[in-house]
Amino acid sequence: MIRKIAKVMTKQPRLKLGVTNCQLFAVTIEIREKEFRRDTFLRALPIEGAVEVFNKRGQFHSVCNRKSKQVDYQAHVYIHKLVKGSKDSGVAVHVDLHPTKKGRTRGEKPPFAEEIFRWVRQFISDSASIKLFERCEFLFPTREYESMFSLPLRMLGTLNYTGHPIFENSEMIGVRIMLASNQVGLISVTQQVVKGKGIVVSATRRTDAEPAKLLTVESDVGVVYNVVRSSVRPVRKLK
Repeated sequence: MIRKIAKVMTKQPRLKLGVTNCQLFAVTIEIREKEFRRDTFLRALPIEGAVEVFNKRGQFHSVCNRKSKQVDYQAHVYIHKLVKGSKDSGVAVHVDLHPTKKGRTRGEKPPFAEEIFRWVRQFISDSASIKLFERCEFLFPTREYESMFSLPLRMLGTLNYTGHPIFENSEMIGVRIMLASNQVGLISVTQQVVKGKGIVVSATRRTDAEPAKLLTVESDVGVVYNVVRSSVRPVRKLK
């Protein structure tokens, strides 16, 4: 199993969050209890005392640094028991990738950030069907980009759509769009202009998938980016 996974992973291009202005790639994986390889998971825990904590509290948390400069992110991993009812108990795995320049610490044991989804994959039965939730957050600098929704929008006169005087001269800085059914599986896109920071665009996605999807899940950042990139445009320079 692990040999096959490693072979597939070597063919995948390494994810660089900075290429797409991605500030966060958050993935939640829900697995039914009978499809989670609990014993394999407990044997693989790299932190001393983690088995005892998981057996007692039903949770595991770790921060995984990158092993090489082929990637530019750190992985925060949180695994806990998921109980929605007697017929639907299971395990939830949360992986948050954050940009970083920090490398691994001395004595740090695997899994490393670039291996994290392969590491999680080995604990899931081959025949499992997993629920996959993703959130991508991008930051577009306002010196380079502007909003396609004309944000921020000063609410003056006819642009004060409420008609109420208390909103007069207010500033609309964000929008949230609930998307119709689409092939990408995107649920919503939000955009907010944060003064001194830039245009923050966040997108959420949900899909049912096979465990093998975890070996290529990083590519979803590029897929989502290609959609949200249309919500901003390069700043038009005055001639």
